[in-house]
Amino acid sequence: YDAVAIMRRLAESPDGMQVFNVGTQEDGLTMRDVCSLIAEVAESPATLVDGPTTPGSPVRRCPSMEKVRQTIGDYHVTTLREGLERTYRWYVEHVFEGDDACAR
Repeated sequence: YDAVAIMRRLAESPDGMQVFNVGTQEDGLTMRDVCSLIAEVAESPATLVDGPTTPGSPVRRCPSMEKVRQTIGDYHVTTLREGLERTYRWYVEHVFEGDDACAR
């Protein structure tokens, strides 16, 4: 949601017709970090196994959001943990255990 809200605010801004980095400035987050956090949130006993690095993948990604901030001002940021917890709760309620059609 945060990225969509930021892109909408940029599109509505008089200075928004430029190229912007939209992401997080958290440093050093790896796919292993994300997978570990998902397993933790889901209380999964999964064992993570590292695979080969994809050729051409960046070692580190940390886009500067300063240009975005200068264009639209401050914006809300949902932490990765908060977003994963909310998403997982929704799946538990609506898919895994819920009464919705997709849970049957």
